[in-house]
Amino acid sequence: MIAQGWDVGAVVTNNADNCARARRSLALRSPKIVFLFCYAHQINLLVKDVITTSWQITVFQVHTIVSTLNKSIAKSLPRLHNVMKATYKYALAFVQMADMRWNSVQRMLVSLLQSQEVSASMHGRIIEAKERKIVGAVDDSD
Repeated sequence: MIAQGWDVGAVVTNNADNCARARRSLALRSPKIVFLFCYAHQINLLVKDVITTSWQITVFQVHTIVSTLNKSIAKSLPRLHNVMKATYKYALAFVQMADMRWNSVQRMLVSLLQSQEVSASMHGRIIEAKERKIVGAVDDSD
């Protein structure tokens, strides 16, 4: 790039190993160029670390719930979407957490909070159904 007449003063990269190797290699060839870490990426990593340490149990529980709901395409998820449509007039999606996606933990938490009323309703229905099965099993054994 410099040979083509570009005047490069700085290069911004994330903190991945391949970027670190590229920075070291380029720094030897072009000592006048400043190499910086991407501040947005660093802030994202910091926030992610804070969330995963302070809210580790909550994030794990929400991740488990969202993963389970998203995997239950054949049975539970369509039922949940029907209840959402009846309650909110539209169905909400459950956002899965991704390691390197910006704000994915926050999006995952929000997606579950937005459907809190429906999730509680569905949970109540599941508990009632289980209790009816238990009572039915006890009644049948008499």
